[in-house]
Amino acid sequence: IRYEADPGVANTLFCLADGFYPPSINFTWTKNGAEVPDGAEDLRYGHNSDGTFRRMSALSFTPRKGDVYSCSVQHRALKRTMARSWESNRP
Repeated sequence: IRYEADPGVANTLFCLADGFYPPSINFTWTKNGAEVPDGAEDLRYGHNSDGTFRRMSALSFTPRKGDVYSCSVQHRALKRTMARSWESNRP
């Protein structure tokens, strides 16, 4: 997490997957444990010089204090889903 967000102000979270092959990958966003049905956009694939790929997913959201957002990444090369979370702590 690089920056804090002000509660009640529209913002964007980004989730980056890098160094994977083959290019098929799935992102899932959750808010407080429930899947977020709207507001996510998977951006275009990028190519790395070693033949692997990178891709980013972006979630438009308006944080509220205590909300926890998570991005989960599923890829066939992973033994299990990888997830990272962000929590709004600002009053």
